[in-house]
Amino acid sequence: MRRGPIFVIGPPRTGSTLVTQLIVNNFKVSTFSNLHCQWRRTPWIAEVMRTFAYRNRRVHYDSKFGKTEEKWAPSECPSFWYQFYPRFPSRITETNINTINHRALVRSIGILGQLDQRVPIIKNLINSMRIASLAQAFPQSVFLWTTRNEENVIPSILQARSANVGTIQKWWSIRPDEFHNWKNLLPEEQVQRQVASVQKVILEDLERSSISSARVLKVQYEHVSADPDRFLKSAELFLKRIGVSPRERNGTWDTEGVGTQKDVIDP
Repeated sequence: MRRGPIFVIGPPRTGSTLVTQLIVNNFKVSTFSNLHCQWRRTPWIAEVMRTFAYRNRRVHYDSKFGKTEEKWAPSECPSFWYQFYPRFPSRITETNINTINHRALVRSIGILGQLDQRVPIIKNLINSMRIASLAQAFPQSVFLWTTRNEENVIPSILQARSANVGTIQKWWSIRPDEFHNWKNLLPEEQVQRQVASVQKVILEDLERSSISSARVLKVQYEHVSADPDRFLKSAELFLKRIGVSPRERNGTWDTEGVGTQKDVIDP
């Protein structure tokens, strides 16, 4: 059975895009890209194009609320995942896990990296609510769990609400099962509970799925943006366990452009 994939999980606005970009630029991995999203129903077409036209293409360290523009850059592509998972409830547990077509999911994801034998890295934050299913479908998967200080992540999510849905009063991104109970709370309180709930679900489902600590690398956004080289060194040790090696780099990591965003609250 193939090793991986590498799933990037965590609450929204915790630097998951930057973490994924750093891994893509510095390690021999494949990724679910904007090209794959475009060809989401026939991902093998995108994989052929990635392998022979875009392999080893550098991605720029920029994004807008998690969305990237380059064809070969990482993509969350919700529409791909909704082929296999319900929109709500977003959390997969023992009560609904048998409704998931894991065979079809494995077949689609299994195409990634197959031509050049690379482990795929996949960023989709709603997968934070699907750990039980992912662990069952991919028993050799590993997880990069991104986190961020509360005083930074709350205003960042509120900013994302305003930019993406037009007001901080409306919901944006991951919907924990209990989010309906929070509709009368202030937006700041809603976001605080959203982040706390996602973190709680991740912790519970990693334990329930018997995923050992050796398969999880917890990453703090503030540390990554301040010292990306140190993060990449820890990632190198972590990924070595599943046979992922760094690209040729002449003794230096590719971090040019990290930390140049105008607003540190909006990575």
